[in-house]
Amino acid sequence: MRMWTRFFQVVVRNSSECLTVMQSTFVFGAILLTFVALATRANSVVLPGTANVSISGPISITETANLDFGAIVPPTLIPQIFELDANTGSITPLGVGGGQTAGGHQRGEFDIDGDDGRDYFLIVAPSVSGPTGTCDTSELDLISMEANLPPGGLPRVLDESIFVGGSLLVNATTPPGNYTCQYQVLADYI
Repeated sequence: MRMWTRFFQVVVRNSSECLTVMQSTFVFGAILLTFVALATRANSVVLPGTANVSISGPISITETANLDFGAIVPPTLIPQIFELDANTGSITPLGVGGGQTAGGHQRGEFDIDGDDGRDYFLIVAPSVSGPTGTCDTSELDLISMEANLPPGGLPRVLDESIFVGGSLLVNATTPPGNYTCQYQVLADYI
């Protein structure tokens, strides 16, 4: 024998279980009648609530131009920092190492895409795991990174181009060659 209710199914196998099923149905019915009685009292109110949700699309970052420090003539005696400005794209040798720039530099560029009007944060760092970026020679250290941000911080409208610059420490003993360094760009909704 099967008994169906709107909320559950009970299967009775023998007559001793029938009494248990009848008692369970009675208890369920009594609870339901109590709820109905309370809901129909003169002072009671039942109001459905509303739940809203806004699902955001993923945020994405696309590199559209590599950060390039260009051609550098290494310093003669001591390590020297070369700073590529994220706002202007200009490169400047800092300190008195004697190193020079020889052109071909450009700031990095990233397109950040996501939901317009959503606040987000941006982190540009030499490395997530350590104080300097990863370069394919120990003679170079990518020591800091910067992104050009509009006055007042990050824009709320995504689909933006963010320019990236940084500071590169060049040792006097750096042999001639082409080198690659890695850095991190992270963006996410707040």
